[in-house]
Amino acid sequence: MNQATQTTETDTPVILRLHEVTPRKVLWLWHHRIPRGKLTLIAGDGGIGKSLLTMDIAQRVSSGRPWPDSLAEANPSGGVVIVSAEDDVDDTIVPRLKAAGADLTRIVAIQGVEYTDETESAGASGDSTFNTICWRLRRRSTQSTVVRWSSSTR
Repeated sequence: MNQATQTTETDTPVILRLHEVTPRKVLWLWHHRIPRGKLTLIAGDGGIGKSLLTMDIAQRVSSGRPWPDSLAEANPSGGVVIVSAEDDVDDTIVPRLKAAGADLTRIVAIQGVEYTDETESAGASGDSTFNTICWRLRRRSTQSTVVRWSSSTR
């Protein structure tokens, strides 16, 4: 067996027996659209409005404004984590959020991951970096909502 096909103890699958799972209801941030405390991805071709939709979601969550399909119901305000592979924070994201009326004190943008181990950073691709961000956010808070948009042309 060559070195590339050898498995190590870290390659062991983690198995979950489904008969041991206790089902629970989904908690919704935006009813039937965005689940609370789960990863939400907004992806698609360039120019279809991903950034504008994301800014609208961020301003509603940060300010507690109602969702467009339930304007009579106010929402509790919350924090927003933005990971953008497309737009710059200073010339696009912040100006759009300000124009939308977002509470910028409740929004953070993650711009990368600082690796403490050279072996971690050596194998870091865009996907693994994003997965690392999501994993670390989930460890810190079960209420995190991560919004990411990207263009399929990038």
